[in-house]
Amino acid sequence: KTQMQISTELFTTLPFSDREIISLFGNLLDNALEACEQIKEGERWIHIKMKKKNQLLYIEIVNAAKNTGMKNIRDIVEQYNGMFQCKSQEDRFEVVITIYG
Repeated sequence: KTQMQISTELFTTLPFSDREIISLFGNLLDNALEACEQIKEGERWIHIKMKKKNQLLYIEIVNAAKNTGMKNIRDIVEQYNGMFQCKSQEDRFEVVITIYG
């Protein structure tokens, strides 16, 4: 009972191994869903955006939340010299990942 909005382009390749893709997106979505479970029904939402421009990969996941942690995801992003940003506000949690190819 969580509203999902996904905006993405078609990707033929990503700079991660299959295992890393599963870990990265699995953790991101698990964290977003767990955070939404703490919010009352009708106010649960997750927005996912992925874009690629030249060598830049941009991943953004924003969800209704109170609080969460993301060490596994940060480790994967940093392994590829990417940028990982988390913003937590009273009524939402936002993750932005940028990977340069």
